[in-house]
Amino acid sequence: MNTIKNIHYLDLSENDLSNLDKSAGLYASNSNITFKIVKYNKSTLVVEVRQDKNAKDKYLEAKELAKRAKDLFGHFYPDIDIKVGTKPYKPPVVDVVDPEWIESNMSRKGMRLKDIRDITGISSPALSRWINGSDPMSQPVKSMFYFMLGEE
Repeated sequence: MNTIKNIHYLDLSENDLSNLDKSAGLYASNSNITFKIVKYNKSTLVVEVRQDKNAKDKYLEAKELAKRAKDLFGHFYPDIDIKVGTKPYKPPVVDVVDPEWIESNMSRKGMRLKDIRDITGISSPALSRWINGSDPMSQPVKSMFYFMLGEE
């Protein structure tokens, strides 16, 4: 049982803990939604629910994340107040970087491919493939371009 952080705070039977953990595991594997028990007593359960980047690129708003958490834990704790803190997924600012963004910002800053090559030590062919879109950019590559070419 490792899906829900601090699950040991809860006073459920082993069977219920296992079922709760399995249900939370489905959220984790399908949507990269995780849960953390912040506080529990006989009258209140405080849960944090977070969604991180997922393969489907489908994300829930805070209200829907809270509803999912209340539904999940409410099944096991129908008679107590469940308070939910949410942390919806927010894409990193570097996700704006694409070939068009790079070309526009290179032009704006008066930078050439050679300048980027000289600063980074990355070969011109590799840089060119990212800039023309023939090779996908990893997050570190997007970050490099963002911090090199973004607003000052």
